[in-house]
Amino acid sequence: MKSAIALFEQELEAIRQAGTWRSERIITTPQRSRIDTTQRPQVVNMCANNYLGLSDDPRLIQAAKDRMLVKPSTLAKFLAYFYAFLCMAIMYGAQQYTKAFGQAYSGLTEVQAAGMTTIYTLGSLCAVIFWAFMMAKLKWNPLKVIIVDSVMTAIALAVVLLIHNVAIVYAAILCIGFFSAGGALQTGLGVVQMFNPGPKGRNTGIYYTFMGAASYLIPVVAARLTVISGEGAAVYTLMGMMLVLAILATLSTLYLIAQHKKVFGESPL
Repeated sequence: MKSAIALFEQELEAIRQAGTWRSERIITTPQRSRIDTTQRPQVVNMCANNYLGLSDDPRLIQAAKDRMLVKPSTLAKFLAYFYAFLCMAIMYGAQQYTKAFGQAYSGLTEVQAAGMTTIYTLGSLCAVIFWAFMMAKLKWNPLKVIIVDSVMTAIALAVVLLIHNVAIVYAAILCIGFFSAGGALQTGLGVVQMFNPGPKGRNTGIYYTFMGAASYLIPVVAARLTVISGEGAAVYTLMGMMLVLAILATLSTLYLIAQHKKVFGESPL
């Protein structure tokens, strides 16, 4: 372990000596058009989701709170954040393990199984365009998008697990890419702001922490299952776990929909 750390330190020092080391400037003020950093004050902020400084404007935060007839429950606030874990876990699993599943259970060749990743990516790209239209033009509430995503992802995963026909598996993988990856995480962040009005930087940080937890936990679970039961059985179990997570996402979203009606006095559907 010590030798590995020494090797990493040596490589990092070589990068510094070569002049290719990049240091991150830490932001010390709320994000807006001009920000202070640890190296220099009043830097023009060219890259941020909050470059206008509106998401943490006290007037907007108070306006969001004033919309609420009652305060959201603690469970609703938690579930809004927890969606990041559920969504990221499904996305990670679909990206990493569908190829092995196709080879082990659907009789796909290595080339055909590799094509599943391409189909998954195609579905996610199509979804970004589709949901952007639905939310911008038709003014869909983010919860309406998420419930559709969650239900359809669960159905697609169930199809993959139960029906091993190649064409049907391809169609199901396309649906998983469309409904679990195409902007779902970004839409979920909108729900977080809805139930937890406050500085967007804080909410985004908590949301990303749940995402990071999923990215860490899923490969750990996969490695453990592989040791216990072998790769083929482990992949099937992981796909089953993703189905359970999609069902949990559906139930969580249904609860948030009920809470939305109670908190804001209107249905998001």
